[in-house]
Amino acid sequence: MKAIDPGHEYLLEGVGGASPQHIIFVKNEGAKYPGNLGFHGGILTQELLRVVIDRTKYLNAQGSCMETELALSAMRQALAWYEVRAARCRGTHIEGEHDSALDSAPVCNVCGHAQCHRAVHERLPGTKR
Repeated sequence: MKAIDPGHEYLLEGVGGASPQHIIFVKNEGAKYPGNLGFHGGILTQELLRVVIDRTKYLNAQGSCMETELALSAMRQALAWYEVRAARCRGTHIEGEHDSALDSAPVCNVCGHAQCHRAVHERLPGTKR
């Protein structure tokens, strides 16, 4: 893994002759994002966690083991904590259980979160649908 723009842009080495994979996370600028210069779209950490969770479920179906089950549980917990944090930062909260439902829940096409409380977008300039 090579950090191109730390925290936002990475080049991941492929194996088995695969080309490197380029991953770009969303970058925001302003008072809430100290140290960020510039801004651009990209994915959220939650979306990458959903990919890794899906891959882990696939691998577990090939041959389940305690270590994979524990890793899957930890990744789901990480996803839930990221969503809880994002909701808190927006002044909202996550409703319902913080379990495996988050890794398959539909996400908002404006903010990328599983439970965004769409009314928040109405308060933010430039985000109305």
